[in-house]
Amino acid sequence: MNKEGQIDLSFGMIFSIIIIIAIIGVSIYVITNFIRLEKCSNVGLFYNDLKNEVDKAWSSTIYRDIFSGKLPNGIEMVCFGELSSARPNGKEGEVYDFLLRYKRQDKNVFIYPTQNACDSNLAFYKLENAKIEGFFCIPAEKGVVKIGLEKDRFDELVKLNR
Repeated sequence: MNKEGQIDLSFGMIFSIIIIIAIIGVSIYVITNFIRLEKCSNVGLFYNDLKNEVDKAWSSTIYRDIFSGKLPNGIEMVCFGELSSARPNGKEGEVYDFLLRYKRQDKNVFIYPTQNACDSNLAFYKLENAKIEGFFCIPAEKGVVKIGLEKDRFDELVKLNR
């Protein structure tokens, strides 16, 4: 018999190919989980930095500054206010209607779209020591949200504004 053109793959070669495919699969899984974890961490750090800045303003006698917070890609805006306040107009009204599902959560900071906030627990947050009049949203421009913070001498809470 002539075996010239046949390719013989040994058991060792087939096993090596299977191991390489498994390593590549596990690597892709690990990398995507690290990327997701980074996204979650960035949202959590945004809330933490905002809380720290509001607490700093709250403990001051007079305070006026703009807080710049960084958020992961895919987040369009951050909304502030109670979901029991009057419905705003335009795009903010559409976002308000979407966020009404979180009305029972007693939160006052919302990330939109919520699915880009890592998981549903990071889509909203309760910011203490803050006074938010009405309901408003601030767009995330290149992943950065700028929020005005101010407190006057006789204010008990820090006012958040656009």
